[in-house]
Amino acid sequence: MSEIPTRSQAAQITRAPQGAIRRGAAPGGAAAGLTGRDVLRIVRKRKWWIILSVLISSAITTAVTLLWSLYAPFYTTSAYVEVNPPTRGALAGAPGLYGKDIMDRLVMDHSRMVKRQNVLDRAAKSERMTNTAWYRKDPGGVINRLIDKIGVSPVANTNFIQISMTGTAPDDQDKVELAEIVTAVAEAFVHDTRVIATEGLLTQMEQLTSERGNYQTDLDAVRRDMAEARPADIPIIQERRNVLTIKLQVLTTQLTQLELAKVQAQAALEAVLKQEADGVLGQSSEVLIAMDADPTLRALRAAEVNLATERDNLLRKFGPKHRTVENFETRLASLRKEISDREKELLQIQISALKEIRAANLAATDFQLNEVQLKYKEATAGAKDLEALLARLAEYEVREKALTDNIKRLNNRLLELRLMWLNEEPLTLRSPATKPRFPSMPKWGIMMPLGVILGLVVGLGLAFALELMDTSIKSPMDVSRRVDLPVLGMVPHIDDLDEEIDNLYLAFRSSSPGSLLMESFRQIRTCLLFSGPASQRRRLLITSPLPEDGRTVVALNLAAAIARGGRKVLVVDANFRQPMIHKIFTEHAGGGLSSSLVGQSDWRDSVQQVEPNLAVMPAGPLPPNPAELLGSEQMQQLTTEMVSEYDQVIFDGPPCLVVTDAPIVSTIMDGVVLVVRAGANTTGIVQRTRDTLARIGTHVLGVVLNGTRATAGGYFRKSYDQFYEYQSQSRLPAEPQEQSPPDGKLPSAPAPSP
Repeated sequence: MSEIPTRSQAAQITRAPQGAIRRGAAPGGAAAGLTGRDVLRIVRKRKWWIILSVLISSAITTAVTLLWSLYAPFYTTSAYVEVNPPTRGALAGAPGLYGKDIMDRLVMDHSRMVKRQNVLDRAAKSERMTNTAWYRKDPGGVINRLIDKIGVSPVANTNFIQISMTGTAPDDQDKVELAEIVTAVAEAFVHDTRVIATEGLLTQMEQLTSERGNYQTDLDAVRRDMAEARPADIPIIQERRNVLTIKLQVLTTQLTQLELAKVQAQAALEAVLKQEADGVLGQSSEVLIAMDADPTLRALRAAEVNLATERDNLLRKFGPKHRTVENFETRLASLRKEISDREKELLQIQISALKEIRAANLAATDFQLNEVQLKYKEATAGAKDLEALLARLAEYEVREKALTDNIKRLNNRLLELRLMWLNEEPLTLRSPATKPRFPSMPKWGIMMPLGVILGLVVGLGLAFALELMDTSIKSPMDVSRRVDLPVLGMVPHIDDLDEEIDNLYLAFRSSSPGSLLMESFRQIRTCLLFSGPASQRRRLLITSPLPEDGRTVVALNLAAAIARGGRKVLVVDANFRQPMIHKIFTEHAGGGLSSSLVGQSDWRDSVQQVEPNLAVMPAGPLPPNPAELLGSEQMQQLTTEMVSEYDQVIFDGPPCLVVTDAPIVSTIMDGVVLVVRAGANTTGIVQRTRDTLARIGTHVLGVVLNGTRATAGGYFRKSYDQFYEYQSQSRLPAEPQEQSPPDGKLPSAPAPSP
């Protein structure tokens, strides 16, 4: 069933594009991982598996622990060796030399020496060891057995080392021998450490002293080099470096400016030369201004103007043939020639002067650039020398620190060795091993929690394994994540309903209007109503992947919900293979869809009115060619006539994966509603159905999840409880009548059911 909406919730549906099914669903739902809600659901659903696993594991752990403690318990015995600080000598009176870090290191160093070959050889030859039955069992392999059995560990926050051994001890003699073996190893360890302290420490101290002398020689050499390289005053060197850095920044700026000025001067000179080559230099503003400033040329031009004025006066007075006019013309031509010669002379002078100015600017800029470059090189060289000097001094300081640290490290190590050498008794056997009284393993406080944890892990693993192996569709989340189709609604399983329903096909007649079952069909109706324009949803095909998925139940009850909303609905049985409507409504006279398709009767004669606004039409006699008949032009014409008289026509089709009838009928439908039985249809089957319909361009409106269970961990347990609790508190009001949307327009949303 679907989750009962509250007043603050609106019907939600993911719409697929018109004429096609959405692609890209993750195969098997593997793309989307488990969420926290999924984990909680799985745990609640499989809680009895988990509890049973914990109980079985706890029972097995109890039995194993009991048998282990009765027949083969483990006993552990330990000896404790104390690491002693130095107690005599000149350094013994300085407690600060034996700080916690030094003593912890001594304890750790000694604990690593317990399983040395010399220690185990001495222990194997001792009288304590050779008198035991454990030794006589395999004298040749006693060393290897000691390495495997002996355990060594420093005791935290103390100067003690624990030497222990664990084994089975059926009788008291075996327990005594276990203690004797551990004591033999502890005594051999104390003796061997005393030998090492008196013989090996002096040799090691001599080697470290020689190494320290080499480091000291290198340190003296480094300090001499530092004294020779270090100037009198380091701050002055650093100040000079800072001054040179600032000077380099200024010179860099000047170099950039001068290089730009040189480029500009070079460009100006080249521009003058190009204008001269093109013969247009005389027209430049600089040349023209210089020529206009020449007094001789200005006087000649003024005389030309005056002479031309007198000539014009004489020309008007005497005419062009007069001798006086001709004299003036001769004088004017001579003056103009003189002006032209003067202009040419001035032009050559100005061009030469302009070229000389551009060349002089370029030379001056280049000279300044060379001077700044020389200063920059000198400053750069000085800065490099200072940097090299400071880097060399820094290198000396690093080497000096490294040598000093090495000498300090050697001094510390020599101090440790000297303390060990001065110690008369580095180790003391404070507590020999004794016969163990109680088993060390098994321990109920450890075994039982481990058994419970193991059972819990196995139970959870089994629960998740069963859940992951189950590929059936159980919830709307499985549909959306694994199949990538919208969910129109969910129909509850009949066993989860509070009321008795004898016939699910006619549940709309026997169920109360406020029942959970009818509420689920009303929600499916609402989702269909708001999934698109009503005019594009008038012919619907109800199909499913396999038989017995509940197609007819959904078709009839959904049609009843739509009819009670005020729309005129016709349900047509289009399943020629296994028709059902004629068995449900036995009072039908005869005929049906097949008779109408072959022209034996009018389809209106086969329609039976079962409720106000609700009519049904059986399949009729079984035709020999159902697929061809359903895909014929008569079928398309027949559906067109039906939608002209009914607001909604619902076709109850056959299963999609069993026969080809449903895909053929879907091509002439406005939409397809896919019925999926929860817990029965697998992901692969539903995906195959989706792909089959997608290949022919069918518009799948969504999925109706039929038979949804409300078991513990199920999808709608809480929703069921809330629905029935709410129904018990208030009576369900009468459902408002829904009017068919005129002109295919979407009607306003109905008030949500309480």
